Amino acid sequence: MYRLLLVDDEVSITKGLTILVHRLVPSCKVVGTAYDGEEGYQAALKLKPDIIITDIRMPQVNGLDMIRKLQQSGCRAKFIILSGYAEF
Repeated sequence: MYRLLLVDDEVSITKGLTILVHRLVPSCKVVGTAYDGEEGYQAALKLKPDIIITDIRMPQVNGLDMIRKLQQSGCRAKFIILSGYAEF
């Protein structure tokens, strides 16, 4: 089973994704959620997920900076980037 971390500053998005993953992707388990890039970074280090789904625009640390920081620290997770914006 793949371990999944969700990082998005909108609680409704993380709740909705958790429901969708549970219903539609039985090979994945949501092991944690975070609501900004810094919190996501700390959660990823602690939880060691296989996959991280992250928003780009978030307060504190954005998704792209979080990914860079995680990769520099040796994180081997795969990343899926979400955005509600047409441009970023």
